[in-house]
Amino acid sequence: MDVRVGVATVQGDYDKHIEAFARLGHVCVRVREPQDLESLTHLVLPGGESTTVGLLMQRYGLGEAIRQSNCAVWETCMGMIMMAKSVEGRQQYTLDLLDIVVRRNAFGAQVHSFEDRVEVKGLDQPVTGVFIRAPIVTEVGPGVE
Repeated sequence: MDVRVGVATVQGDYDKHIEAFARLGHVCVRVREPQDLESLTHLVLPGGESTTVGLLMQRYGLGEAIRQSNCAVWETCMGMIMMAKSVEGRQQYTLDLLDIVVRRNAFGAQVHSFEDRVEVKGLDQPVTGVFIRAPIVTEVGPGVE
């Protein structure tokens, strides 16, 4: 199968995702408009600000195009919020593709984000861990593990 990865480049740190997939040898396409999804097999929804991204996806039809696509979707942080059925305590646009409820900023505000060295079993030296104001899943629907 010819893998064609699209990375949503609406807002956020999408360049790092594009660089990582390119290093793996995958063709990466920047996705901003519905037609950018054509011929993709996979889509990445990277981190960013979910309210802003949701409004832009809704305004330009990208959200509906993602819902209609056959792409496998991988998401990080904001991407998980966008995939969720709903966001706890908020009314905001989501793609409603994953039967989960999420809580935004579950680990505090942006100012509480930090980096620290982390020991990882199997590695000879510590790595830098980035601890952010990530969302958490608070509810899962039937069939979701």
